[in-house]
Amino acid sequence: MNFENALVVTFGRSGSTLLQGLLNSIDGCLVRGENHNLCYGLFWAYEALCRAKTEHVGTDKVTSPWFGAGLLDPDQFVIDAREVLRRQLLAGTKPGQVQCWGFKEIRYLPSDLADKRLKGTSNKIWLRYLEFLGKLFPACAFIVLTRNVEQVAESGWWKDHPANKVAAALAEFDQLREDWGGGKSNVFHIDYDDIVNTTPRLQAMFDFLGAPYDKQRIDGVLGTSHSYGNRSTPDARAPEPAPAWKPKIMAHDTPTELVTLDPAPTKAGPATLGGVVVLTTTINDECALFATVGKSRYRVEWQLPSPKAAVRYPGNPRAANGRFKIVGVQLEPGVPVDLWLVQGGAKRQLLGKWSPSSS
Repeated sequence: MNFENALVVTFGRSGSTLLQGLLNSIDGCLVRGENHNLCYGLFWAYEALCRAKTEHVGTDKVTSPWFGAGLLDPDQFVIDAREVLRRQLLAGTKPGQVQCWGFKEIRYLPSDLADKRLKGTSNKIWLRYLEFLGKLFPACAFIVLTRNVEQVAESGWWKDHPANKVAAALAEFDQLREDWGGGKSNVFHIDYDDIVNTTPRLQAMFDFLGAPYDKQRIDGVLGTSHSYGNRSTPDARAPEPAPAWKPKIMAHDTPTELVTLDPAPTKAGPATLGGVVVLTTTINDECALFATVGKSRYRVEWQLPSPKAAVRYPGNPRAANGRFKIVGVQLEPGVPVDLWLVQGGAKRQLLGKWSPSSS
C-alpha cells in the first residue's frame, strides 16, 4: 500500500462504518472504529507542552514556577504518542500482519473540537488539529467522507436537530476540509453516494491507497449490514431500514461524466428522488431527463447546484449544476423507477434505476 496509516475524517451518520468495512477488506489494512476522539486529548497535551516551552524560556532555576519548561520536547512527545497509539490500535495482531493501520472518527465537526483551553476559534483549532494528526501520522492517508445534507438530516440523532443548523454545520465542515485538504497528495475526498453507487470515485480511492479493487470483496461488504444494526446491547439504536428501492447505475456508453442516485424512501407512495447527472463537455445537443414508473412518466427538474461535483470535476463547467430532483413520483411495490436521458430530442438512454429490493 502507499501509506502506513489511514484515518477516516467525517461526521456522524455519513456511512463511515461502511467505509470502515471496505478499508478492512484490503489485505494488510486495519482500520479500527471510533475511540471518542482519543487523539484530540493528545493534541491538547501537545499544544500545552508547546506553549509551556515557548512562553517560559530561561526557567532552569529550581526557584522558577515553570522550572524545566525549557527542557520539554514536543517532537519527542509526538514520537512517544505515536508508539502508544500503535500499541493500542494493533492490539491482538501478529507482527508483520498489518501494513497500514488507523481508525475512523466521526467527531470532526468544528463544534466537536471547540475548547476554551485552546487559543483560537473552533475553525482555527480544527485546522491545527488536522495538522497535528499529520505530524502524529507522517505517512498517513486521510480519507474525508461526506454525505448529502438531506440524507444526514433525516438519519439517526440528526432528526432531533433543526435542519438549517445541520446544513450549516456540514457546510462548515465541507469548507474546512477543502481549505485544509486542497492540493494535499495524501488527502482523498469521497462521498457516501460514491460508495453505495460504486462510482469510479470508489475505485479511485483504492488506487489512491495503492490497494487492488476486488469487486467481489467490495460487493460482499456493501451487501452486509454495518453500523448500529450490529450492536447487541439493549440500548443499541435501532438500525435504519434497508431501502426498498435500491439505486443502480446503468450509465454505460452514455455521454455522462458522473451519475449518482440518492437512496430512495423505504415505503411505497409519493416520494421525492434525486441525484446528480453531469454530461461530458463534448455534448452539444440539447438534453433532458425524465423518469418512468411502469407506464407513468415523470418530469425531472435538472441543472440544480451541485457544488461537490464542481469540486470533483473542475474542468467541466456542467459539473456545477448537475443535481436533479423528481418530485411526487409514485413508488409502487415491485416496480422500478427508471431515469432516462433524452439527447437531441430523440435518442433515449437509460442512466439508472431504483430497483425494488425483491427484484
